[in-house]
Amino acid sequence: MMTKDEMRTKLCLHDGVGVEVTDSMSTVYHFYENFANDDGTSRAYKHFNHGEKLTFYSSTWAKQPQFKDYMNLYNRMLEIANIADKELQEHPQSERAQQRFKTTYERQINYLGFLCKTLIEWTKCSFDEAKKQIITNQIHYSKF
Repeated sequence: MMTKDEMRTKLCLHDGVGVEVTDSMSTVYHFYENFANDDGTSRAYKHFNHGEKLTFYSSTWAKQPQFKDYMNLYNRMLEIANIADKELQEHPQSERAQQRFKTTYERQINYLGFLCKTLIEWTKCSFDEAKKQIITNQIHYSKF
């Protein structure tokens, strides 16, 4: 068994189906089924046929909120970069301000690269298209 967040993470990493099972006592279980031998859904129905409520989740369901979380972090990084930039403008001779700006900028560039790579993998768009979507904060979630 796993938590719903663990199931979401697994679905982001692998093809398969997430299953939420609610039994007659209203206990909720989550698990993941891959597509190695069948469609995953059939296998879940084989395991549970005693009146449990089954809810199925796709990798698209998992990836959309995951990427929104990534974008929230990216937007927070932009806020921090703006603070570091303002500090550098106010104290251009300060080594501390220069180092903070440099570190913040490098982290932001590295994270932008990670976001582009993830968006390309999940939506099959080009690097330029991914970068534009991220910078303008206009992600095409329907393409996940």
